[in-house]
Amino acid sequence: MGQTIQIKAADFISENERAKALQFMQDTLTDDELNKLYQLSKSAKSRKALQENWSTIKSIFM
Repeated sequence: MGQTIQIKAADFISENERAKALQFMQDTLTDDELNKLYQLSKSAKSRKALQENWSTIKSIFM
């Protein structure tokens, strides 16, 4: 059962990057992992923390 999503971006390059990222998550993450990211993405507080702490998060997990 497939669905189509609409990708909105400022330009063609950004649109391709978004599509690539979404496809990677679709192909790689479990339903539970994807749902957890979805829950985080709905929170302005968590998105702000992601932006402000990206260096720390990256150094710990990547």
